[in-house]
Amino acid sequence: EELKDAFDLRVRVFMEEQKVDRKDEFDGFDDASHHFIAKNENGDTVGVARWRKTPRGIKLERFAVAKEYRNLGIASKLVEAVLEDIKKQPEYANMRIYLHAQADIIGLYKKYGFREIGDRFDECGILHQEMEMK
Repeated sequence: EELKDAFDLRVRVFMEEQKVDRKDEFDGFDDASHHFIAKNENGDTVGVARWRKTPRGIKLERFAVAKEYRNLGIASKLVEAVLEDIKKQPEYANMRIYLHAQADIIGLYKKYGFREIGDRFDECGILHQEMEMK
């Protein structure tokens, strides 16, 4: 049930607001991912994120916060929870940690020690920047 709520929020944020195609949003990696859900005081899902192991390292993905809950620190709490969970996985201790940040929220990830790698690029019609942990 919680995963369904997470997917519903991703539909609202990525597909409806940002016009990402469904095949790009639901990329087939959800079963191989560790999911995180932020809830409000009523138990409603207001933020989501996931991480997964890839051939290039550990990738943070699908950070989304409901429009009416943005700028309240929820995205920061999700980043903190994801990074803490990764640290608890000893088998991933020496793996690269990276993400593709939407250009307008690069500053969020810089606060946690991520640095920009390479040039910005288009992903699903949105300007992104690859970032990795320092």
